[in-house]
Formats: sequence, C-alpha cells, structure tokens
Amino acid sequence: PMPNVIEEIRTVIVRILEDWAMMLVEEADTETGIFELDQPFYVSQVDFKGVVDDRYSVICQENFARNLANNLLGMDEQIDEEQVFDALKEMINVLSGNLLTDTYGADHVFTLTSPKVRMAGLPEVQEIFQRPVFCYRGEDQPVAISFMLEGVSE
Repeated sequence: PMPNVIEEIRTVIVRILEDWAMMLVEEADTETGIFELDQPFYVSQVDFKGVVDDRYSVICQENFARNLANNLLGMDEQIDEEQVFDALKEMINVLSGNLLTDTYGADHVFTLTSPKVRMAGLPEVQEIFQRPVFCYRGEDQPVAISFMLEGVSE
C-alpha cells in the first residue's frame, strides 16, 4: 500500500474515534499485547464488494465497547449487551463508509453486508493481526482496526 493511503486511513480512524465516538485517542503498538489477553474480545465486521472485495474488522474488549456505547447513547447508567453490540455495529458501519469513500473515492460503489458483532478468543484475534492492523487507545482502552489493502492505489 502507498504511504499516503496509510496516512489517509489513520486520519479517518482517528477522526471517527475523536469526533464520532467522542474519545481521546492515541496510537498504540500494533500487537495483541495491548489487550487484556485473558479477557474476551468483541469483533465487529463488515464485508464489502466493489472495485475490491474485503472486510473491515474492529477488535476491542468490554471497557472500550462500554465507553463507546455510553458516549453514543449519552448514558451513564447500566447499558445492556445489545446496546454494546449496537454501538459496535454502528462504529464499524461509520468507519467502513468513511474509509471506503476516503480510500477509493465517492465515485466507486460498494455493496456492504450488515455489520456483525461476535465474541472471540485470542487465537482468532491473533489471526486477524496477520492482516494490516491499526491500533489505538480510545480513552486509554485498546482498539484495533483491520483490513486488507488489495487494489488500493495512489
């Protein structure tokens, strides 16, 4: 992938986390060790087809997911699992739309699947980390965004 595409992707991710998710964001090391490895993971993903066919995934854990849901819902009381899942689906949706538009241009049409969220263990997360991954901390909680970059050009 071209360096400016990488920069664009970073810019989009940080913008979504800061402006949309309302989090303080900093870059984190690109390794699974930024997570609590003995805790379950949330993986939300969207598959898309167009000039390229691929998948975007967001990997996080409960604290990040709950912060996200709280910020989006503007609530501090107990939020339930469904609200957490919905917040993660919304995040991958917003991220996918912005990344596809910024990376490939508004003139390319993509078909996106409905976002899915599931719980995952460390082996699956390690597998995802074999792909290009960008890692951040949102409100000091780790989050990773993964995708392929085939067909990305200047």
